Amino acid sequence: CLLNRLVSLNLTLLSQFIITASGSCYKLIGEGQKAQVQIIDFELLRQGFSPEQITQLNLAPNGFFH
Repeated sequence: CLLNRLVSLNLTLLSQFIITASGSCYKLIGEGQKAQVQIIDFELLRQGFSPEQITQLNLAPNGFFH
């Protein structure tokens, strides 16, 4: 499954955890940032690209990175 469904979000000052439907638990570190990406670009986030890098990739002419 490309997207794990978020089932629990606990954002208190002492514990910041996300638990997905598959049972994975992630501890959030830092304040983070809000970003919007298209669903077609979500896999790039999963591969470690930042939202800023994804924007730059989308702005580049077709075939520029090939």
